[in-house]
Amino acid sequence: MTAAPSIAVGYASESGNAETLARHLTQLLHDQFQQQLPSQTLSITCLSLDDLAAQVAHADILLLISSTYGAGDIPSNGGHFLSELKAKRLQVQEKQMAVLALGDRAYDSFCQAGRDLYRLLAEQGAHVLVPLFEADTSFQPTYNQWLSRLLPRLGLAVPEKLLAFSKTYSAREPFLATLTHQHRLTSATADKDVRHYVLNISGAGIHYQAGDSIGVMPVNSRQRVEEVLAAAGLQGNEYCRRADGHDGPIAELLSRYIELTTPGQTMLQWLAEVTGAEWLQALLHPSQVQALCQFQFTADLAEVLRRVSGQVDPLQLLARQSGLLPRYYSLSASPLSHPDELHLTVATLSYSKQGATVQGTASGWLASLPLGSKVPVFLQPSPLFRLPEDPERDVIMIGPGTGIAPFRAFLHEREQLQAGGRNWLFFGERHRASHYLYQADLLRWQLRKELTRLDLAFSRDQAESVYVQHLLLQHAAEVFAWLENGACLYVCGDKTRMAADVDRALRQVLVEGGMSVADAGRYLLRLRMEKRYLRDVY
Repeated sequence: MTAAPSIAVGYASESGNAETLARHLTQLLHDQFQQQLPSQTLSITCLSLDDLAAQVAHADILLLISSTYGAGDIPSNGGHFLSELKAKRLQVQEKQMAVLALGDRAYDSFCQAGRDLYRLLAEQGAHVLVPLFEADTSFQPTYNQWLSRLLPRLGLAVPEKLLAFSKTYSAREPFLATLTHQHRLTSATADKDVRHYVLNISGAGIHYQAGDSIGVMPVNSRQRVEEVLAAAGLQGNEYCRRADGHDGPIAELLSRYIELTTPGQTMLQWLAEVTGAEWLQALLHPSQVQALCQFQFTADLAEVLRRVSGQVDPLQLLARQSGLLPRYYSLSASPLSHPDELHLTVATLSYSKQGATVQGTASGWLASLPLGSKVPVFLQPSPLFRLPEDPERDVIMIGPGTGIAPFRAFLHEREQLQAGGRNWLFFGERHRASHYLYQADLLRWQLRKELTRLDLAFSRDQAESVYVQHLLLQHAAEVFAWLENGACLYVCGDKTRMAADVDRALRQVLVEGGMSVADAGRYLLRLRMEKRYLRDVY
């Protein structure tokens, strides 16, 4: 037997799509080499990009599949690989490579992570097997096209049947769920309006797990649509074709497909070019990133239209404005306890813009819906935020505010599985009397011994604010003991402040347990690698 080239299949995946395709590709190559080239001994591995970084030198062919997360970022299990590649510390010269990029055309940073990988590999001397392929949310046809180009370059004939996909829903093709229940979780006098929603998905074939999220495609309010039409001097029946493929009467596009609150950077750049407006050119200068962000936060699409009235065709401007993006919510019930239902925990946003009080696009729309309304949804799996496979393992959950949502699902799941592991929840909000989310559920779980420990931080019920990170430090010895006993640790909620504060508190917990600061950092890193420190932050 002769040795075939060593192939490394790598993935960077946030929702699981890239990993699913990478594992399918690995199995396909294994099967096709056995059938078509039985005299060759195939060496093939399938790893996350971060795990692959240490093994790049041993591979002859790199086949990479990456999604894009956030503002053009690579998912967390590919960040180390990309950093090493940028620093030119990976031996990729003379290797053969192909990259499939997954993304969402509604975002300005469409497929940016995959583009970065492809560009850096090519710049550093890797040989291109096939050009970069870029797939939108309905990625299946593009994946099959990529395979049809890739397999012949590996000396393999293309099978008659490639990957047959079952029906999947996406932002472009959502399932219309039915709103069957909603109620307010905070009191009528509370300064926050947090609500519980139940959506019926019977017949959808949507199979979710505790820890997953759901994408909701909202509808812009009629008032906002009319404000934009007035600012643009349009009646609403004018035809418009957008770059994202949507076309039709502009009023319909404004209602369902165009972002009305935040002026998009791509549109602003086009506007600066065609108008030559100095204020725009200054705002878009690389040194004015903070000023641009502030403008996008405080201005809206109607204001931009008013400022350039008479200088451009408003339909051309609207054709280039960012698309209306889905909003993602952690599911707050397990399919084991509530089959054919999606439970959402949503804070109705309210803020001041242009001197007026504005509600969040999606949260305000949801709050306005009568029962029986249709809500366009699609599943956003979270394979990196799962309960431990061993039901006997303890779990520590830290979820202030609406961050409690996935932990309600976890507790439902553990209850249904009769899991033997202990459950400890840290929850925080402003006031016990008015902001205690899911109080009845938590008390029931306590009485049934499903919730072993419940520690509460109501920040404004005393002179000095108390948050969940303070509770971690108050119970440092016990938290440390649970971790040393193998507990899994979960954090959900605000990324900007809470998650960072909790991380610092955990490091202090470990230091108080006898570790040095450096050892505490390494300990948390090991927990991450073992999938025992998982975060769903936003």
